[in-house]
Amino acid sequence: MNNTPPKNVQALQRILGMMNYWKKHVPHFSTNTYNMRQLLRKDAPFDWTVECDKELEYLKTCLMSDPVLKPIDPDKDIVLTTDWSI
Repeated sequence: MNNTPPKNVQALQRILGMMNYWKKHVPHFSTNTYNMRQLLRKDAPFDWTVECDKELEYLKTCLMSDPVLKPIDPDKDIVLTTDWSI
């Protein structure tokens, strides 16, 4: 994930869609995505705020921490799953 904030609703939907897959690893996911989700409302102007930035950084931090991202244990089997879509 790059460091630039989403520029439009579609980009934000992609980010939140990916994050939704991992939401069980994000404490209080709904609360911590509130401002970003407000941008998805019909007729809402897409105005990316500092609060949205903080929420996105929080989500990134959660995804980069244990148990989502942790060092490989060479004594255990490694399973690699990929997605063909672009």
